[in-house]
Amino acid sequence: LKLLIENKSNIVTFEEVAKIYWNEEWNNKYSLYSLAKVIEKLRKTMKENKVPLNYLLTVRKRGYMLYD
Repeated sequence: LKLLIENKSNIVTFEEVAKIYWNEEWNNKYSLYSLAKVIEKLRKTMKENKVPLNYLLTVRKRGYMLYD
């Protein structure tokens, strides 16, 4: 979330998110499916905290972006 906030209104690539989330093991653990699960959990937490779901966008084939 911090990476997305720091890059608000800019696309953060899938790989950039994976490197932050899994650190040095990102290359072994990263897949689009596993990353989608991480983002799913983030969206669930956002919903529970009344943050609009359209605030976190998936940019097809590129990454994610926070938008307001």
